[in-house]
Amino acid sequence: MKKLCRTIIAGLLATSLFANTGLFQENESKLSLHQEFRSFFKSFSNDSLFQKESLAATIQYYSDNEYGELELTSYSKNEFSFMDFKEDSLAYKREFDKYRVDMELEKDSVNYIQTGIDNGINIIYVFKKLDKWYLTAIFDYSH
Repeated sequence: MKKLCRTIIAGLLATSLFANTGLFQENESKLSLHQEFRSFFKSFSNDSLFQKESLAATIQYYSDNEYGELELTSYSKNEFSFMDFKEDSLAYKREFDKYRVDMELEKDSVNYIQTGIDNGINIIYVFKKLDKWYLTAIFDYSH
């Protein structure tokens, strides 16, 4: 019984110390952000009206020009048509244009990355959390 009490007390102290360092809150916050983004992205991928509402007023589109230099073009949200992300989870199984998808979480943004498998696909979609999630930029390094 004493051993069990010591174990419980030690666990509570360790949790308290861990939480006080801010690491616990940071990890919890990242998990919450990740879950929130996944929910947002599901709607963004499936609902064209929701997607249109979730585009920043101006989207910065970066791409390599013919000289290998990064070129910026700005587009209004009205210039975009529906972007279909529904099949991304299976894109690595395609016969052609295979790619994998990764996500990088930052404090208030997510980079949604499509990286080609044996091809030149390399696109990063930047989503920022303002009052809600918005697609704000696209970096297309594909060749």
